[in-house]
Amino acid sequence: MHWQYLKGGLSAVYYEELDFSGRTVERTEPEINFSWKYGRKQIQEFTKNSYSVIWKGVLVPDITVDGLFGITTDDSGPAKLYVDDKLIIDSTSGQNPTKFSFVANKEYSIRFEFIKRPQPSDHQQSLALTWNLVGENGIRDAAEAAKDVDVVIVAVGEDDVTCGEGHDRNDLFFPGKQHELVQALVESGKPVVMILLNGRPLSLQWENDHVNSIIEAFYPGQSQGLALAEVLFGLYNPAVDFP
Repeated sequence: MHWQYLKGGLSAVYYEELDFSGRTVERTEPEINFSWKYGRKQIQEFTKNSYSVIWKGVLVPDITVDGLFGITTDDSGPAKLYVDDKLIIDSTSGQNPTKFSFVANKEYSIRFEFIKRPQPSDHQQSLALTWNLVGENGIRDAAEAAKDVDVVIVAVGEDDVTCGEGHDRNDLFFPGKQHELVQALVESGKPVVMILLNGRPLSLQWENDHVNSIIEAFYPGQSQGLALAEVLFGLYNPAVDFP
């Protein structure tokens, strides 16, 4: 997603009651990407950690593409996304993510409604609004671009939305279409270095058999770019001494 495409961020109105009523708190926020842990309150002015909220903003993409809108709620509460006053996603029903045709430099009015349910003190909740401007041909485009380089470096794995305490899954494969991306890059015929950014074991049998090199980075922190570059270019050899 590209939050810089939001003109001036998002105006938010938080309501103390779950039906968009009661005392309000207003603020401007740069994005919708929240994680609440262990009953932590987000709105200090409210006595409860449950509330309802409406975000409004204007999205201006710089590309014409058939992309996607998506909502991640992690059972924290129902959410609805409206674009130009048309309901695009209802998290309780319908397709999520959903396809959307973006037009370059066109202004889209965004309205996002969310009801945050009461949260047990030992539970984790999250909320994210996402969009994809790469389009459905992103994997194909990546494979085509790979043909013009000497070595392909691809970073895949998980994030705090798909991995963490309270984030259970029924398989250990890559979330989304990352496996298909790696397959397409391997089929380009160029050497592939795969960087893993993950917090739990993943099923990598196919990748282990087909990619040229795998770097297990886990979650290396805010200096990860420099650290990984030093490993990739041979400035540092990750190793360990055993007694």
